[in-house]
Amino acid sequence: MTRVLIPADRVYACGGRLKLEPEEAHYLLHVLRLQPGAQLEVRDGRGGAWNATVSEGAVLDLSERTALPPLVGVGVVLAFAPPRGGRMDILLEKATELGASALQPIWAARSVRKDSGNPGRWSRVVAAAARQCGIPVVPDVAKPMSFDEALLAYAGVELKLVAAPTAAEGLREVLPKGPVEQAVVLTGPEGGLTTAELEAATAAGFRPFHLGTAILRAETAPLVALALLRHRYGDLG
Repeated sequence: MTRVLIPADRVYACGGRLKLEPEEAHYLLHVLRLQPGAQLEVRDGRGGAWNATVSEGAVLDLSERTALPPLVGVGVVLAFAPPRGGRMDILLEKATELGASALQPIWAARSVRKDSGNPGRWSRVVAAAARQCGIPVVPDVAKPMSFDEALLAYAGVELKLVAAPTAAEGLREVLPKGPVEQAVVLTGPEGGLTTAELEAATAAGFRPFHLGTAILRAETAPLVALALLRHRYGDLG
């Protein structure tokens, strides 16, 4: 069934008859060529879903809300240094598909970019990936923050990990044996985190880990770590 994401505030305020925005109407009525009477699913990106029927005048008639089953297992925040260009889109898309709970861009000492990024585009990439793969809750893409701010922001998270190619142990070796509900994975830019940054992360309670003998790219390392965590503590695989 066709699936569309609509912001929760609009869905809850529409009274069961949702007027489509021009971009939404173009996609559904002209790109997908849905006709009046066609059925689709509306999701709010926060765990809610409605069966909907296309009506005249670019309107959707909604059924009662149903709750989507949540992702099983650990919630993983990826705190990462954004890579260049289109590789950022790939990271965001695949992290959403793999079940990241939140995405936190950070600026490290060796970051290739230290601007405000493009939060609007990033959110659209994540929303599109969530719609296509059926993720019930769209992960938040937070405003970029500095490396030091990230250490403070995630001080209270249950499991804190930092990727370091020189770490003594691999990710599988540092993971707790029992269940984990929340984790944050901190990864660096193309040039890696500096020695001072790794020392600061370790002092803040982040456990260093490596991902094998290969040096993974800035957009690959967080995805591999996410997949391993979701496999170990979640429903992936």
